[in-house]
This record gives sequence, structure tokens and C-alpha cells, in this order.
Amino acid sequence: EFEAGSGGELGRNGKPGKMRSLRSSSALSYNVFQPWRGHDLQPLAAALKTTVSSQELRFEQKFRHGLRSTPPNLDVVLDIGQSRPLGIECKFTEPYGTKRDIAPMDEKYFVGNRVRWTEVNLPRAQTLAASLGKAARFKRLATGQLLKHLLALARTTQQPPRLRYVWFDTGCTEASEHRAEIVRFEAQLDSCVDFAALTYQELMAALLSSPEPIPGYRSYLKERYFAA
Repeated sequence: EFEAGSGGELGRNGKPGKMRSLRSSSALSYNVFQPWRGHDLQPLAAALKTTVSSQELRFEQKFRHGLRSTPPNLDVVLDIGQSRPLGIECKFTEPYGTKRDIAPMDEKYFVGNRVRWTEVNLPRAQTLAASLGKAARFKRLATGQLLKHLLALARTTQQPPRLRYVWFDTGCTEASEHRAEIVRFEAQLDSCVDFAALTYQELMAALLSSPEPIPGYRSYLKERYFAA
């Protein structure tokens, strides 16, 4: 699944894979979600503030967004093939460090006066997409990426999209700025969108009452990522 993705996570054309980096968000998402594969996904879904109908979990999945360009990869997908698949976008260190304002949405999304989000019953998302980088400014939240995922999910299934945003909270000033941008983003979405954001720390805390999918799951993650 990672090899079929377009992010070069396992390496390509002689270049090392991005997952070899200690700060790889793909490696973090794999370590957190992969052990649940082949097990009951209901505890994981509950921790993500939802439910699932199937026991299937996949990485790096693409949903067609209506353009000729390559659709963005969703880091994790549950309920794929169901009427409302659950897309999960995961971040590790990406929101941190010196950041410029997020660039406006690529003009290709608006060619021919298309209102792609409105066409799938997401008019508020359309307004946000059109104003991104102009009236609507974000610095730490990859707002454009989230809007593209919502468009692709809604267009593929013709159902209101379900999207989760899971990020790593460092507790620093930048994390507070990032959290405030998430709140602002959510407030501008259409009411039909099932969107929720939670930190990896909140996700792991919510899983404490559930049996481990594999022995040593929590101790390994605590030592590698959550020791502090």
C-alpha cells in the first residue's frame, strides 16, 4: 500500500524512503494503526469518536477528486468500500517550526468557474477553499489538504464525508497555534461533514481501557513516542 502511494515513503529512483526518518509521520501512523489490522476495529473507531461497519484498514489510499492530477493520499482509511469510508489524515512534526501562510488553493480547482465543493453539497467548504490564503489565512494547519480530502471523499461516495485529523501535541506555543487553527477550520465546515481532530496522546489515552491489539503495543509506543 505504501509502495502504491505517491509519497515516495519507501524510496524511489534511488532516493531513500521518507519513512526512514525519525520524524516520519507515515512511520508513526503505521506504528499506531497497523497492529489493529486483523483485529476488532471497534475500540479503535470508538477512540476516533465514530463507529465502523467493516474490519478493513488500509494505508495511503486515493479517492478521485475529479481532476486529472493525482489525488492526494489519505494516510489511513477505515470502512473502505462502505457508504461513508472514514479517512484519517495524520501529522507528526509538520505543523511545527517556522511557517509561512498556507498558499491559496491551486487554480485548477476553480477552472471554468467550477464550484467543486458546492457540487457535492459542501458550499461552506467551497467558500473556505476560495478564500484560502486570501481572506482565510492558516499557518500551521494544512487546510488545503484537508479540503481536498473532503472533496474526494464526498465525490467518491456521494455521501457527507467522514474525516479525522490526528496530530502530535508537543505542548509548545506552536501546538497551541495549531490547535486554534483546527478550531477555526472546523467552525467553517458544512454541518453535514463528520470531522473531528484529536491528538495522538488523546487517541492513546482513549485506547487504555481496550485490550492491546498485539502484546507490547502500548509499551513500545510509549517508549518510542510518548516517553515524556
